[in-house]
Amino acid sequence: MSVFNLNPGQKKAVVSTDNPLVLHAGAGSGKTRVLIERELHILKNEPSTSLRNMATITFTNKASDEIAQRLQEALFQYCQQNPGNAKIQAQVSLCETAPISTIHEFCANLLRQHGRTIGVSNSFIVRSYKHQLREFATEHINAVMDEPILQDVPEHTLLRMIETLLDEVSGKGIAVDEALLTATFNTASNDFYNAFKPLFLQLCIKTAQDIATLKIQENALTPDDLIALAVQLLDNPPVLVNVAQTYPYIFVDEYQNTCYRQFLILQKLINARVKAFIIGDKKQSIYSFRGADVQNTDRMDALAQHTEKISLDINYRTDPALLEKINNIFEHDFTYKNQPLHFPRQALKSGRTKDVFPEPLRLIYEQSIVQIINEITNTHYIDNMPVFYNNIAILARNNYELELAAQQLKKADIPVEIMGGKRFYRTMEIVDTFKLLYALIYPSLSTMLEAQNTFYFRAQMLSEDGHSFNDVMADLQQVLKCNPVDNVLTAIYESFHAMDYLRHLKQYQAVANLEKLVDIAREMAQDVFKPTEFVEFLDRVITQSVEEDEAEVCDDDHVMGIVSLYTIHKAKGLEFPVVIILNCDENLVRNRTSPKIIFKNDDELRLAFDPEWLPYTDREYYKLAQQRTMLALEEELRIFYVACTRAQNMLILASRQKKERALAGFGVSWVKWVVEAMER
Repeated sequence: MSVFNLNPGQKKAVVSTDNPLVLHAGAGSGKTRVLIERELHILKNEPSTSLRNMATITFTNKASDEIAQRLQEALFQYCQQNPGNAKIQAQVSLCETAPISTIHEFCANLLRQHGRTIGVSNSFIVRSYKHQLREFATEHINAVMDEPILQDVPEHTLLRMIETLLDEVSGKGIAVDEALLTATFNTASNDFYNAFKPLFLQLCIKTAQDIATLKIQENALTPDDLIALAVQLLDNPPVLVNVAQTYPYIFVDEYQNTCYRQFLILQKLINARVKAFIIGDKKQSIYSFRGADVQNTDRMDALAQHTEKISLDINYRTDPALLEKINNIFEHDFTYKNQPLHFPRQALKSGRTKDVFPEPLRLIYEQSIVQIINEITNTHYIDNMPVFYNNIAILARNNYELELAAQQLKKADIPVEIMGGKRFYRTMEIVDTFKLLYALIYPSLSTMLEAQNTFYFRAQMLSEDGHSFNDVMADLQQVLKCNPVDNVLTAIYESFHAMDYLRHLKQYQAVANLEKLVDIAREMAQDVFKPTEFVEFLDRVITQSVEEDEAEVCDDDHVMGIVSLYTIHKAKGLEFPVVIILNCDENLVRNRTSPKIIFKNDDELRLAFDPEWLPYTDREYYKLAQQRTMLALEEELRIFYVACTRAQNMLILASRQKKERALAGFGVSWVKWVVEAMER
């Protein structure tokens, strides 16, 4: 890797001495390479600087790991070319302990080092309180359900409303506290809401207070607390000076995904003369549901108004013909109800010279995902080789859509991997393992019948080891008596030939999930976890639909060929030869852009509810929702842009309906936007 191989914009970003330096990096423009090169450049040219003094902040743990690995490789390569540079050689081993982390990890480290100055113990734990929030909210709801105003409001609806509001305000730093207990409302011509809204706020406040008390008792903080307390911490001048001296350089990747309080942290550090390198792309800000504020890019530009803004607009990911079509789509002037939707219109230039497919952008209507993939793999070629399953990524807005697609593909014997799917504890293989363990621990006629209704029974019936299912179960009961749970699980898999059976069915992710379950059991066994406790744990997480990522398929199984399924958010930063975007005909306004609760507490307290949740129409909701709808549609444009720019060679926009129906009516959809842009 050499600075001399960079294009002019990249090279300028590497060597610039401006502070803060803001880099607007388009999709596929090599921003990670530039970040690595800039860090290496500083290490080579600043004698007193070490990786220990350079904080690199990323958006995900996976991105942190990638940057650490790529930085170590770059340093090692430089050392090979310059064997006499002792300083750089010393940095290679520091990559594993360098402050390369997510913003939450960075703030947690600050609080552990300096938190006592604001009353935070350095021994705090970080955890989520979603389950406890539900318990506390349910308790408070039960205490007021006799109120006449609630006679037409189902308890489960009220619970969802409380969870939604508290989740909304937590990520955005809005206070729901006792100051709101005296709130009054004047919802026009609606006595129900004038009485309901203060009562609802009281339930939210009491629930939030219970969580706050529990956090104090457990010496715990939530991820949102880490950010809020770090802002408070840096308001202390001696602490700010100390942090600025510890980290004279700070690098921030994916800046467009930060929330307002994260901007405040960076603002304080920059004002304390920390040299900041900020990388972002406003067109790829897609995390408002986590509190991301798209306006942070403008705020950072204003903070850096006296320094040069550098843009990387050469895309090295996408074939020229496909990139031209994507540019044409997003240069269009999009509107909603004659109001303009704001989208940064910066066309990308192609850094590639070769086109792989003659028709790189395709709109497909009314075909199943199985039909689409079969057609691609049977008729298309990349470098004279057929398109393999490994070349294809399916993108959707949410895991539910991915699960439906995965089910269709599995029925057609097409191997799939859902990346980041949250159904780990509800997958067939985990539920079946629970049933089998339960039958081993609590043997009875009914539990054995349940165990025989699992894939383990089918696997044993197909095996040729000469043992019956009951014989294997009897042997495993002996294993259960004298082994930890992880060893019991391994014995179950081996005894029933489970992995071979699942691989025969091309269920490679199921294999990975079972291996992950062993890791979970092994970690729990460190706390002397008994088999009965592990079964109780599985019963609870399965029944409560606890979310947990499904495991990634191992490299050895990946070579067999697997179609990858991602949510668009999960695919951020990735690239694939062929990208299929599902359900492009979905009506965005009806399904995507209506907030369930609108809560504002700035110049005036405003609270309004989705009409579908309650038995009476809240006129205030319609007044407030229009602006939110425009903002949500603008984010839908950015989400669609991120999805499209994951493609290297071919982009397929799939709609469930016939073309005439998909393009009819007054609704808003991605496919309508595309057709409108192409026909202008």
